[in-house]
Amino acid sequence: MGYKYILFIFSFVLSSCNSPLFPLLYKRKTIEIGNFINTMCLPKICISSDFRKNFEEYIERHSPLQIVSQNGEIFIEGAFLDYVLMSQVNSPIKKIKLIMKIYYKDKMHPQNNSVKYLSSTEYFSYKKDPFLRKSVNKIMRNLTVKIFNIISDINQ
Repeated sequence: MGYKYILFIFSFVLSSCNSPLFPLLYKRKTIEIGNFINTMCLPKICISSDFRKNFEEYIERHSPLQIVSQNGEIFIEGAFLDYVLMSQVNSPIKKIKLIMKIYYKDKMHPQNNSVKYLSSTEYFSYKKDPFLRKSVNKIMRNLTVKIFNIISDINQ
């Protein structure tokens, strides 16, 4: 009977060693977030720094990845390439579409390195959002989730 108790405790300790309860034995994968360059000309919107800050916050909240300033196992950066404004016939509602390019590099698994083009579209009205700030923020959130999903899919 006593050996079953000892075996149970021993197996519990071994299975717990892979969890964050033992931080000395648990090493999180690191990610370095590079620059997100803005090659577009959207007036009054600083899209590149806002996007990077939002992306870092999203990674911290929703991922086990640890953000580092240099030499991350994963490196990601990108560029906002263009935007398109689309009009609807006889309607004050318009659409804006942002297009970006993402560079993903994995030092541990170079076969996962990739370049992806992403886009997101949002409806807006100049009367409600004259400087497009709300619409662009929604698009940035959508692009953040898309990039996060790409990272999650690759790292599974």
